[in-house]
Amino acid sequence: MTFRTLPDDAAQRKLAEFLRRQYPKLEGLEIQELSELGEGWETDLFRVKLAGKQSGAPETVELVLRLYKGNDPLEKAQKEFSLMRAMKRFGVATPRVDALVTDRSILEHPFIAMEYIKGGTLEARIGNDGVSQWLDPMMEVLVRIHAVPWAELIPEPALPIPSSGEPIAYVGGLLDEMDLIIERHALDGFETTMSWLREREAMGVSTQPVLIHNDYHPQNILLREDSLAVIDWSFAEIGDFRMDLAWSALLIGVMAGGDHRVALKKAYERAADSHIENLEFFEALKFTMRMVTIGMWLDETVVIPVAGITKHAIRADYKIHVMNPYRRLKEITGLEITTIEEL
Repeated sequence: MTFRTLPDDAAQRKLAEFLRRQYPKLEGLEIQELSELGEGWETDLFRVKLAGKQSGAPETVELVLRLYKGNDPLEKAQKEFSLMRAMKRFGVATPRVDALVTDRSILEHPFIAMEYIKGGTLEARIGNDGVSQWLDPMMEVLVRIHAVPWAELIPEPALPIPSSGEPIAYVGGLLDEMDLIIERHALDGFETTMSWLREREAMGVSTQPVLIHNDYHPQNILLREDSLAVIDWSFAEIGDFRMDLAWSALLIGVMAGGDHRVALKKAYERAADSHIENLEFFEALKFTMRMVTIGMWLDETVVIPVAGITKHAIRADYKIHVMNPYRRLKEITGLEITTIEEL
């Protein structure tokens, strides 16, 4: 069962039984409302409103259930749960997470239960207020994320990490990964862009490993009265902080319109009290990684692991999410990629 609609009655009964065990203080707990919040990257999101009584008085609790699908769903659920639980200790606000559920007999997918935050996403607020007034608070939070002592949270990073002993090992590892995908899927036209990156590999010198969110943008930031709460930690890893900045600048532009790279960079520098060098190289690196992923998804033998994104959509309504980073990549490198040009 892959949910793109509400769970069926049997699944809802199992869910109610689990929630009664999870929230024993809510007497007579019933699911009052269950609605779709949307689909994330290999996830389904549901909003649940629980009703019952506490100390004899009516009480309601609102939750978000995040179901994990695709490859390694249990590993992703465990990773996100542990990271969100840990963030509060280091001054990074996230929704409260109440439970990690690995029992697939309930909803047939691992899931986490977390608090529902009523303020909505920062993307919606930016639509009314504009981007400028939110860049400083956004970058202050990002600097706090990058200051988290990552070794406590991700003791065995998947890729080589920045180090003083091998200052370009991290970038080299990313380039090696891309080369493997390009070769495996016979992607056309990436040779010159990959050569451009290899020739400038020294610009990716990194000596300070940090926890990077890897998908930090206004849709993944919720508004609380007193803070910005960061969600979607599925892609968090250890790497170079400029990878977060490059992707944030691009996605803010896609969502809000305009070019905010310079203002975003300055906001980060103010928050970190340090100067950023070679950000354009990391833009080119991150955006090439994105184009390699898109090229791989266009391979007819590949099943796209993200609900709502199809090969047709990449050539149609999703195309803006491809062409924005691609245009910026061409601005930086002056090069074209045949696979993307043919879209």
